[in-house]
Amino acid sequence: MLDAKIVSAILISVILGSMIGFGLSYAVFNSQIQSLRKDFVYTKVEIEGILSKYFMDILPNTRTVFARWNLTWLLVLESGEWGASVGNSTWGAVFDYDFGTNAIFGSYTDLVGFRATMTINMQRDGPVHFVIGSDDGSELRVDGEVWIDNWGTHGYREMSVTRNLSKGNHTLTLWYFDWNADARVSFNCDPDILVWNP
Repeated sequence: MLDAKIVSAILISVILGSMIGFGLSYAVFNSQIQSLRKDFVYTKVEIEGILSKYFMDILPNTRTVFARWNLTWLLVLESGEWGASVGNSTWGAVFDYDFGTNAIFGSYTDLVGFRATMTINMQRDGPVHFVIGSDDGSELRVDGEVWIDNWGTHGYREMSVTRNLSKGNHTLTLWYFDWNADARVSFNCDPDILVWNP
């Protein structure tokens, strides 16, 4: 017999699949999740994990592609240069991590950063909007060209850009570092470039 949480997870995933197929709103999806949560209280992280497991493990043959960041974590030397790699991780496409003075990666609280890459898919020629925010520095490149330069040691600051991009796949590269004290990094963009069927 299946665990009740697994059954609920499958139902949540089916609802999400219906949303994608029929263009239902997030409000409808959220109300459906609430109806499933009468006996179980899920945190946002649990729901994201359930959906990720369903789409990545239970439906391995699905053709839908979800954009994700692949991060390589790097030490920052006091000279300001990049140091050794200390690990890798994967993040969802849109994020806002406010670490405060807590550990950013592993036990590192300062003098650490990352280089992250993600493939996006423009389903049209035309404008696309990106927003990055950071404490301390960040930089966004599109196909190797700097689109947003938010570098330097500073408190949390957001910068944005809207530019034309051609139809098809493009590579985003996001650099981020924290020098000391508070740390935060965020990314947002037009949602239609983050999910596609090849």
